[in-house]
Amino acid sequence: SAARPDLELGVGYRRLSETGDDTFVVGLGLALPLFDRQRDAVAAAELRAAAAARDREATLASAAAELTAAVVELEQAEVAAELAAGTAQPKAREVLTAITDGYVLGEFRLLDVLEARRALAGARRALVAALERQALARAEIARFLPEAMATPGGAR
Repeated sequence: SAARPDLELGVGYRRLSETGDDTFVVGLGLALPLFDRQRDAVAAAELRAAAAARDREATLASAAAELTAAVVELEQAEVAAELAAGTAQPKAREVLTAITDGYVLGEFRLLDVLEARRALAGARRALVAALERQALARAEIARFLPEAMATPGGAR
């Protein structure tokens, strides 16, 4: 808009008090930007563009860090779930079965059976917590890479 000069046109009525005459006044104004090249406005726009570029870079770096953290969390949760489902829970179930059988034969106390049940419940809680961590990490990854999580290979 500063490339075109502003044209101003004014029309009005005036009464001259000294002579008592009534007159009409017409005015025309044309501002020519001969010396003002809007250097300040151009410099301000360049600074705003540079700031926006830095903000974009910072946002991308932050998103990359969050995505990396989510991938690491998913890997750790998968290891914890495998450990809980493959080792801890079956071992706790075996121990509970052995102690229950031993209790029936009179070799163990009821307190031992209850402790074995508590260990099995703890292993189950650990599995559920690991599966929850997995689901949350997958949801976080899907926030950044929805197409990767939609593919059969993306959902582990």
